[in-house]
Amino acid sequence: MIQTGFKINGIGLFFKDYLSFIILIPAFIGGIWQLIELMSISQPYISFFSISQIVPDGILILIFLLLALASIMFPLFLDSILPKKN
Repeated sequence: MIQTGFKINGIGLFFKDYLSFIILIPAFIGGIWQLIELMSISQPYISFFSISQIVPDGILILIFLLLALASIMFPLFLDSILPKKN
């Protein structure tokens, strides 16, 4: 059996221990993003702030950040596994 260094139990325990932070961080980021977008239109539009849109906005931002991080890390990963040419 191949060991990858990750244990499913460890990942499960991490999510169990930090579930509130995992939910809170996207909500906070989504709320800030929504507030900035509404203020960029006009300050009176802040009254249209939607609580139900906070979590989807935060998740969208986290997806963008993960894609950006993956695009940065992928070339570094390839350099580490591909043999060097002399």
